[in-house]
Order: sequence, then C-alpha cells, then structure tokens
Amino acid sequence: MEFLYFLILLLTVIVLTYNRVPLLLYMAIMVGLTLTWTELRHIFYVPSWFRFSHGIFAVILIGFCITPSRRLLISDRLYGLFRKALPKISATEQEALDAIGIYEAYLRKYPDSEANDKILYQLSRAYAFESENEKSMRAMDRIVAEYPDSRYMDEVQFRRGEYLFVDQQHEAAELAYGDVVNRFPQSIYFEKSLYKYGWSQFKQGHFEDSLAS
Repeated sequence: MEFLYFLILLLTVIVLTYNRVPLLLYMAIMVGLTLTWTELRHIFYVPSWFRFSHGIFAVILIGFCITPSRRLLISDRLYGLFRKALPKISATEQEALDAIGIYEAYLRKYPDSEANDKILYQLSRAYAFESENEKSMRAMDRIVAEYPDSRYMDEVQFRRGEYLFVDQQHEAAELAYGDVVNRFPQSIYFEKSLYKYGWSQFKQGHFEDSLAS
C-alpha cells in the first residue's frame, strides 16, 4: 500500500513536469492535492508522509516563484541538470516559442505600426500551436478591434468563432461566423462559417433562423 502511494506521488510529479505546467499552477495543484488527501484520510487510509509530501512540494514551488529565493534554492549548474531531465522540445515547438518572444517584443517596440495585424496574426497562430488558446484569442480580438480591414479577417473570425463555439459562447460565435458569411463570400472559410453560423443559432434556440442559414 505504501509503495502504491509512492507511485501515485511520483506519477503526479512526472505528469505535471512532462506537460510543463506553469509554476504557479503547479504549486496550486500541489496545494489542492494536499488538502484533498488530507480530507480523504477520514474515509480511507492515507499515509501522513504522502500528504505531507504534496505540501512540501508546494512550499518548495512557492520558493521557486520568488526570484531571490529561487537563486538561493538552486544554482545555475543544478538548474542546467534539471533542464536536461525534462523532455526535449521539438524543433517546431522551439520555433513557436522563439517566435512568440520575437512577436511580443516587436509589438512592444512598434505599438502603432500599420503592419501589426500581421504580427498579431502570426502571434495568435504561435500561441495556438502551444495550446495557449486564451492568449491566441486575445491576439485575434486585437485584430478585430484595431484592424477591421485586415486581410486576415476571414480566417481570424472563423477561428474566433470556433473557439467561442467550443467555449459555449454561442451568441459571440454567431457574430464571428456571421462576419465571415456577410463579408467574405469568396473566402475558403465561407462554407464552414455558414454551417457553424446556423449551428450557433440553433444552440441559442433560434430554430427558424438556423434553418434559414
């Protein structure tokens, strides 16, 4: 039984590390698990060392979140060994990560550039590749708000519609798909947008409108 709990702890750490969970989220998860296992001990046997281990991990991670304490906790050499233990980043993923830094730096340096719709478009794609959907959405929202005549608008609105539809924001999804349907009849995204436009209306209970679409 003790060995089983050890495996659970080990697998938890491996899964969170392998998926590169952000440090603050990692810490929050460990705190949550500490509280959960503490409550579950009233229902079935949970070793005290197992519960305390999650708490210890959480405390250590708090230290890593604060720069001065992080420098005290870990040396550059030890940090290098830690990085080697992580799964390797693919060349494509590394390119996406590098691109995000470049695009964000450009936007900070040239916030008023007329070509920023292209930068925001590429940034949204890089974030999407990294499964950072909310950040990808924010980049696309800026394109819609600041560059309404952007040449990327049909794709941007379709992708926004897809994100909003999955997030069950059907009214907002309808507006995004509708923009493609009404403004870009020649777009390669027109047919898909028309279909999802009707579905968005159907999800809101607008049955007659959805049939007309």
